[in-house]
Amino acid sequence: MSTRHATSTCSSSVAEPMSAGGAGWQEWEWDETLFTGAAPYYAQGRLPYAEGLANALRASLALDGRGRLLDVGCGPGVVTVQLAHLFDEVVGLDPDPDIVRIWKPET
Repeated sequence: MSTRHATSTCSSSVAEPMSAGGAGWQEWEWDETLFTGAAPYYAQGRLPYAEGLANALRASLALDGRGRLLDVGCGPGVVTVQLAHLFDEVVGLDPDPDIVRIWKPET
């Protein structure tokens, strides 16, 4: 399977569609190797989230402990775990299996 890296360019007036040789987003294919090897460095390279993130989201979105959270791009679950008490059900989804393997629910 061939893979392509699509890029998007922006100027102050116009955002161009992703293109690779004239193809738009419809032609884009996921590159499964995009994050290969990054998982072990996530914790040391990722800045911490704001301490009051969960409380700020609870207040601004009127979260009441019900409902379902889908955290797309959850990484090792840092935010997912911080927000879990605000929902009935929480699902973390990430395209990199290595980053999901380092999930630490106690964080």
